[in-house]
Amino acid sequence: QSTWGMLVRIALAKSCNCFICITADGREAVLDCVVERKRIDDLAASIIDGRMKEQKYRLSRVGFGRKIVLIEDFGGMQHLSLPMDSLLQSIANTQLMDACDVKMAGSIQETVNFLSLITLRLQGAVKKASSVSVVSEFPPNRASKQLVGGALTALDWASFLQAAQKQRALTVSEHWGRQLIQIAALTGEKAAAVVRAYPTPSHLMEAYDDCREPSVAMRMLANIKYGDANKSIGIALSKAIYVA
Repeated sequence: QSTWGMLVRIALAKSCNCFICITADGREAVLDCVVERKRIDDLAASIIDGRMKEQKYRLSRVGFGRKIVLIEDFGGMQHLSLPMDSLLQSIANTQLMDACDVKMAGSIQETVNFLSLITLRLQGAVKKASSVSVVSEFPPNRASKQLVGGALTALDWASFLQAAQKQRALTVSEHWGRQLIQIAALTGEKAAAVVRAYPTPSHLMEAYDDCREPSVAMRMLANIKYGDANKSIGIALSKAIYVA
């Protein structure tokens, strides 16, 4: 029987909260859920300077199935550095394209209440779980992100720290992923899927060279699957990556 751990603040980002459980053999493992807290004014600034896109890519790189962006609006709407229409569009993109759940909090108390609710739900899921499988990386394209009874999958704490660490020397694959997310409409989840299939630019270039003609190369990435819904990247993005 697994026992519940505690809510932990981590170095993935100053505002990022993950949840750990302690397994029957005493190991700490990270559950398949993360909450990224963003003040509304900081959200606007991070959209402008590109930090938000990179933060979402890091979450996708870790492989969380349930990603929640908690936007805190404590009366700072009048001081935003981004037009409201652009901010709302970015929030919609976060929901639809990055597969993140977006929640709004109008006060510190609402933030506390929401985090408490998530904690209680996860505590119940762990207590009801028939087993907790501790893995070194979350399996991609999981069928469901619902945390209910039955067998649960959790990420080994050391593996999580390695994947989530912000200030460290990046691998070639991580640099490659950062380059990919600069392409319009290429979300963190989609970039992570491309990197899994082609870990470096050289791998992709070699695959392009093996194509008989450019039209085949342009469509080569279209069927790469990403996210919980196991959707395909599509022809349009495959072409965009080819011409980038």
